[in-house]
Amino acid sequence: MSQASASSRGATRRGRGAASVPTAPAVGQSGLPLIQCPVCKKGDVIELICKKDGVNRCRRFFKCPRNISGVGCTFFKFENEYIVVLEEEGAEVTDEHDAELPVLRDATEELRKEMKSVVGDANEELRKEMKSVKKDMVSLKKHKDDKLRQSIASIASSGRTLLVMMAVNLFVCVVIAVVFIARKS
Repeated sequence: MSQASASSRGATRRGRGAASVPTAPAVGQSGLPLIQCPVCKKGDVIELICKKDGVNRCRRFFKCPRNISGVGCTFFKFENEYIVVLEEEGAEVTDEHDAELPVLRDATEELRKEMKSVVGDANEELRKEMKSVKKDMVSLKKHKDDKLRQSIASIASSGRTLLVMMAVNLFVCVVIAVVFIARKS
């Protein structure tokens, strides 16, 4: 390992016959220190910029080099979240980032509130739509039940009519039989 790479990892520099001198952690392009991964402690975090299309495109993030496509170490933070981690770890944050931190926190909080509001509105709309669909389904079921009742009533009415007709036919047959018997006697 070269002295340059050792110093970039926050190790101590040892020259020939020189005493060990601690070096500061490497600094990324953002000016933030690249600290030892707080999750696995097996290497310094790396600083990258998101190249994927979407809302995070061109957004700076920090991750453990052992985090490969979400496998391995789980450490992954966007810049504003990483600054909080640095504070928690006791690392020095430059004045530039100190000034940005409250603004980033406020912006993050506002975004959370806005997302909560949008999600809440969407949930309310979804609830209303589901109530409407449920009401329509009940109406359809009732309509279907009404149709079924009408069909049953119609069949029952037809059945009653058929019974009356059969009774009339039976009566006529009995009358004919009585008349026939009376003529024979």
